[in-house]
Amino acid sequence: MRKKRYRLFIISCFVISFICVAFQNTLAGSLDSFEQSIEKDNAKDQEYSSRNSSSISSEQCESDSPPFKCIGYFMLKTVVSGLFDGFFNELLAGGLESVARVNTSINIKINKELIDKYVALHIDDQTEETKLKYEIHLRELGDPQLPYARLDGSYQYISSNVSANDYRLALGYGPFAFKVNQTQYTELSPKDSLDLTRLYITYRMSSGATQIDIGMGRLVIDGNDRSKLFYSTLPIRFHVKSLISTKLWPAWLSNTGIEFKPAWSGNISDYDLGLFYHFKFASVKAGYRWLSTDTQSLSGPYAGITVFY
Repeated sequence: MRKKRYRLFIISCFVISFICVAFQNTLAGSLDSFEQSIEKDNAKDQEYSSRNSSSISSEQCESDSPPFKCIGYFMLKTVVSGLFDGFFNELLAGGLESVARVNTSINIKINKELIDKYVALHIDDQTEETKLKYEIHLRELGDPQLPYARLDGSYQYISSNVSANDYRLALGYGPFAFKVNQTQYTELSPKDSLDLTRLYITYRMSSGATQIDIGMGRLVIDGNDRSKLFYSTLPIRFHVKSLISTKLWPAWLSNTGIEFKPAWSGNISDYDLGLFYHFKFASVKAGYRWLSTDTQSLSGPYAGITVFY
């Protein structure tokens, strides 16, 4: 069943991202120490790449007489190709569903075509009753999923000496969105500041109560120096109502949501776990954010608001 497979895909993404959090150090440090750890660790990465430039290449392993140490390459290739075959099918299906949810002029046609195609390929029971189980939930105005525009603002407490203000802007339609996120860190003594600006595009997959984004772009670091790094992220957001029965729990729980936003850039790991309470066109949120390198961390609780359309 498509919904069951989609939920498994969501859970897998969530588990993989959360496992990464468990391996992060949470040592608190000043802004200078944090910035220096980025530069130092990036230098280590370059040194490591230089030392390993003579390692086995894929061209050697694909030759007629591959060396014995290519066995690991072939094992990895087999596993990855099997995983990605189903993975990309889910990516395509998730994007098409996002298109159908927001395009009110053609969503009925797309809805029917997607359902008919999926049921024909994967379901033995071809009745209309079965097809109704796969009906796509159309996006309503004011829904926090797949917003055309979203603006976030939050304040984060890191220590008595360090805090941060975070601002996010997202503009999108259906499965695609452009996002800008700036985090401004301030240290009181010694007086210092560090700005992290992320500019990236995302591919949004939404099934109604759940949304997964895959994003890639650029991270700009402004502190004592200015540097740029490749940036990737895999946010996962869902409403609590998709996990509980409203018959057993208070009705207000249906307005709550959870968002987990893992991101990676060089040796920087950024994990944001937030809880939301939704109104129409707006949400209040609170959570905890872990931003760390191998040796330093700028982590702490935060609270803020989100406005979306």
